[in-house]
Amino acid sequence: PTWNTEGGSFANMKGTPKGVIFWGRGDGRVNGELKLFNNISKKWEVLPIKGGGIPVAYGDTGGMCYDSKRDCLWLAHFGAPMQRYDMKTGELTQDSSTGQPENIYMRGTAYIPEIDMLLNVGRVNGPDGQIGNLAYDIQNKKWVAIQLLCSDNLPRTNEKPYSEINLDLYYDPILKIAIFHSNQMEILLTRIDKTNLKIFEAKIVQPKK
Repeated sequence: PTWNTEGGSFANMKGTPKGVIFWGRGDGRVNGELKLFNNISKKWEVLPIKGGGIPVAYGDTGGMCYDSKRDCLWLAHFGAPMQRYDMKTGELTQDSSTGQPENIYMRGTAYIPEIDMLLNVGRVNGPDGQIGNLAYDIQNKKWVAIQLLCSDNLPRTNEKPYSEINLDLYYDPILKIAIFHSNQMEILLTRIDKTNLKIFEAKIVQPKK
């Protein structure tokens, strides 16, 4: 990763079947770039981007994840606009231009095949007292929230300001579980069942500039 003089990270990395993808700064602070690590040459190769540019990766706000169903990457800052990068063609398209959900850092996002959504570590409260995790509904092109019980049989709560929640999220395709990791203090697991999925509306705000 590369770092600016203020200490912010301009990098995001994710594993795919083709290798590790690096989302970095590109030519400075305006345009980002994607690179694939070639396991044979042991070098980073710049990936072509057709249809427009991607923003610069930055810290917690920017994140991407690999979609095994569509063989693509989903990328966004603060969750909007959501961009899709096709691994076969190099085409970059904008999937939505809707507002962003409150309290979202895109760094902790994973594609969950069982529900065909992008699950995010951000936890939000619903209008009727629900507690849930943010999730991008790919079919309907919008952010929602889903209620989850983890391996401790408790809902994830909002007892801390969002800036103090240092969570990350991974998905295990073999065990079919989502793994939440918090500063090595706790590791929680959840298996998401589409038949019993409880969804509520997430509060949407205008995207940050």
